[in-house]
Amino acid sequence: MINNTGLSTVTMATAVALLEDIDDKFCQCCLCFKQYKDPRQLPCLHRYCSDCLDEEIQRTHGDLKCPLCQQEVDVPKDGAEGLKKDFFMNEIIEFLDIKKSFQDEETHQCGDCSKIVKARSYCFKCSEFLCDGCHEYHMTKKSLKEHRPYLLTLKDVKPKNLTLQKLSSLKQAPMCKTHQDDVSRLCCKTCENMPICTACTYGGHKSHEIEDAISLATVKRKDLRNQLAILTKSTDKIKQEVKKTLQLQRDVVAMADTKIANLEHDAGEELNKIGKDLEVVSQERSNTAGQIRDKGEGEREQRQRTFEEKIERLRKEHEAMEQKFELDIDTHIEKSKETYSKKEYKLLSKQENVEKQLQEGKALISKEKRNKLGKTEGAIGNGKSTIERMQNLIETGSNILVSENNWTAIQNADRVCAASGSLLRELDGGFSELDEVLEYPQVRLSLGRAEKMKVSDTAVKYVAIDDIKRKKRFINGVAAAPDGTVAITGGTSQNQAHISVIRLDGKISKQKLIGSTNGTPHCYCAFFKNYEFAIATHCNANVGLYNADNNTYHSTDLRKIINKEVRIKWHMSGV
Repeated sequence: MINNTGLSTVTMATAVALLEDIDDKFCQCCLCFKQYKDPRQLPCLHRYCSDCLDEEIQRTHGDLKCPLCQQEVDVPKDGAEGLKKDFFMNEIIEFLDIKKSFQDEETHQCGDCSKIVKARSYCFKCSEFLCDGCHEYHMTKKSLKEHRPYLLTLKDVKPKNLTLQKLSSLKQAPMCKTHQDDVSRLCCKTCENMPICTACTYGGHKSHEIEDAISLATVKRKDLRNQLAILTKSTDKIKQEVKKTLQLQRDVVAMADTKIANLEHDAGEELNKIGKDLEVVSQERSNTAGQIRDKGEGEREQRQRTFEEKIERLRKEHEAMEQKFELDIDTHIEKSKETYSKKEYKLLSKQENVEKQLQEGKALISKEKRNKLGKTEGAIGNGKSTIERMQNLIETGSNILVSENNWTAIQNADRVCAASGSLLRELDGGFSELDEVLEYPQVRLSLGRAEKMKVSDTAVKYVAIDDIKRKKRFINGVAAAPDGTVAITGGTSQNQAHISVIRLDGKISKQKLIGSTNGTPHCYCAFFKNYEFAIATHCNANVGLYNADNNTYHSTDLRKIINKEVRIKWHMSGV
């Protein structure tokens, strides 16, 4: 929900409630780990003590980088003194000091009567603690009427009684550095929004670009509200992108697991089938040997019955036949063993091939799974980092808007807007690295070898064609070779014809510009043989052959061929 300031209600509530839970750590410098002393703000909106920054400048020999975000900083000639003061943090630090004095009931010297008493109120106009009597005097004396808006009492410091708006209203504008008795009501834009008084416009700031502090702060707040509204909307968008990427990551894992399960299921069925075939072959081998043996025994018995009457006369012949019969039986058995051993070897080889394909397929899918998970992890990390940077800008900008201190808005609004604009330009690229994260190479089992299927060839080629169009090249012809190589021809915005070759993985491997024409070129192509494509251009009537292997092109002018043919016919006619 966006309110009339252009900020979400959650962000506004956080800024208003800031003073309730604020503690000393909020005002602690991350370099010296102490409360900020004369805090200065870098262009990246991180703040540090002035002395700490001077030490960093000396340590880095002037090549200063923000210790937190490593953004490079242009160091002014006068060092940290030339960096902008953090008016907002100075307000918070002053408030914490006063709050601590009230809560601990510390004794202070009254700024009016000099009595040592427990602090009950503080006058920001006088920059002094007051006792009860002097506080009452401030509230009733007409001459101190201008001090009343700048009085802070103990009850105001209690939880939920003091907000950023009220704290800002208690603070008066900073005093002029040059004329220290005058309040700075003007801003010198030429000197990087330096607070000045009216007298300064006749002195060192004469002819400079001068703005009224209140008017300038109003403009800066308006610009900041608009920028924070855009930034808040972009933050919601990037959160949705991260959410989608997390879901995409889960889909990648689930898809990989499903692919492996399907592959294991197919391999299991194939292995079961091979096992059954092995059992059948083994049984057939055993049965065939028995049948041969039984058949031989039967023949022998028949011969024995036939030759019983002739046993005496034919005994020698019978013995010879018996020996031959035994030899034939052994030969047949050996041949049958050799035949079935070959079948068994083929089936075992097939079994080994299937198991090998299973392992290669699982390895391929697992590798693709790791690659895609790496992409999603990188995208998620970038998205989270971007969200943190956005939230830092939104929180800083919200605090500036809620604070009624004009100088806080003047000094910091432009920086927040600039940092926000830079961050939004970074987001224009989106999450293009995840466009093909769900595409997997499919692996199927074959009786010979594992064959990688080309998945989403159309989508991959579309990506390559889209890259060609982004280079302001249009397309007239597309042709494909038997090996999957694709040639794309057309013209360019510089009146040249072009040839682009796309590999099986969908990426452009070679490109060639054919030549220039006087008009818009039209270039067409067709597969010829091997790696060669026939090319024809419309404007200059050229025909030729392009070799996709060595990226060479040989052409001739079709009009010369036609004219030559006409001259031959003319000569033969005897004219």
